[in-house]
Amino acid sequence: MDYSIGKIIRKIRKEKNLTQEELAEQLYVTAQAVSKWENETGLPDITQIVPLCRVLGVSADELFGILGTNADEEVEKFIEESESYIGSTELDNEEEYDIVYKRCLEQLKLYPNNIKLLVYTLSCACIYAFKCKNNGNIKEAQETFNEAKREAKLIIQYGKSIHDIMTAHMWLIKLYCRFGMYDEAKKEAEYFPKSSDYTKGTQLAWIYCFENNTDEEIKARCNNFSSIITSLEHELIMLGNAYKRKSMYKDALDVYTTFLKTVKAIYKNEEYTPPLHTYQWIYMHIAHCYLELGDTEKAIDSLYNECEGLIAEAKHYNIKTKLENVPALKECEFSFCSTKMSVKEPMLSSLNKKWFDSIRNHPRFIALTEKVNTLE
Repeated sequence: MDYSIGKIIRKIRKEKNLTQEELAEQLYVTAQAVSKWENETGLPDITQIVPLCRVLGVSADELFGILGTNADEEVEKFIEESESYIGSTELDNEEEYDIVYKRCLEQLKLYPNNIKLLVYTLSCACIYAFKCKNNGNIKEAQETFNEAKREAKLIIQYGKSIHDIMTAHMWLIKLYCRFGMYDEAKKEAEYFPKSSDYTKGTQLAWIYCFENNTDEEIKARCNNFSSIITSLEHELIMLGNAYKRKSMYKDALDVYTTFLKTVKAIYKNEEYTPPLHTYQWIYMHIAHCYLELGDTEKAIDSLYNECEGLIAEAKHYNIKTKLENVPALKECEFSFCSTKMSVKEPMLSSLNKKWFDSIRNHPRFIALTEKVNTLE
């Protein structure tokens, strides 16, 4: 049997159903370079050994006699460390993602076809591109935009999980929208299902139902409902924001308060509610609406509610908990994804909005500002 490197590369590439061009794309090299390796008129550079092994799915020992490492474990560790860094750093948000994104690119040189790493890198790339564009760093924004599109293309083409593939489409939509490419964004939207019940959770719940596995069905449906609440929150808040942009403050207020009533009905008298993405910030928007409608006292009441809500969340921060008294969610385990909870910074961000310039000298607004400044 011929064990030459070129023949091994060609054999495994074909087994993977990869063309020379596809292999080259994942390794940041040209198709001509791959052709030279396989025809044994050239050899991979030493820096390409480990990435080549990752892409072909073999150990370095099989290819070059160099032992490899477990890619999935290494990637998991890298992502965990990156998330911890983002949660604990004192840097401003753009600098955080600049550092993490560039670390991701270094990791991709080692694990170029690891889908989980590509998905994580894509998310960091998009966030960093948005921030660069907002801050006028157009050249960096465009370069990151191009890299994010490349990563999304690889995920969509080689991903095995529909979740990873749809996540790539989602980030492409956000990317195109932020860069004003709305027709391209609409094309990506066509890949998504028109019904919200096409999820893994809903399908598993039906399977458990037909299996008569009621315990697992209850768990699945509780978790499905938790996802629905998060989606409901997002859609209602964004709908309220849209009404606000049209100065339709009564309609916006009705939408916002509808969501709050729904949350109260679900969670009953629980002090702590799961960390919904923008739940406490809804009070800031409600305060703005009341102010535009001429009700200063209710506006300030809403800002106090926002502060109290954030303080209640902070008490439960960095823990895992179940809501045993809420049957619709009692089988869900809730936890925060970061390592710290600051009440002071987000609350001051709300209070400092121009919306509230007209009430800055109001005694209750001054008292709330002073209270927030004493928080950690």
